[in-house]
Amino acid sequence: MAAFCRRARVPQASFYAWRRRLQSPASFVEIKLPAEACAEASAIELRLSDGHCVLVRSGFDRHTLRDLLATLEASQDDRERARSAEADAPQCRARGEARR
Repeated sequence: MAAFCRRARVPQASFYAWRRRLQSPASFVEIKLPAEACAEASAIELRLSDGHCVLVRSGFDRHTLRDLLATLEASQDDRERARSAEADAPQCRARGEARR
């Protein structure tokens, strides 16, 4: 894997992070509610895998919801990239450590 990552100029940590992410279960699942439950429900609560919770009330604007979910997904991607960059950064030597 190391040789492939070098040739592709992809940090190994990023490769493994993406592999884990793509192997994880789907982010969205279909739900079916009985008609009477839908008539009584005033809102649906979405609990996202990254811990965010979105309350969607009846009459919501689907474009706004789509934009919100895209923004949350992008911020999750940014956090994962930052963690990968930290993992790829060279480790600093402590002061006074002998050089080889």
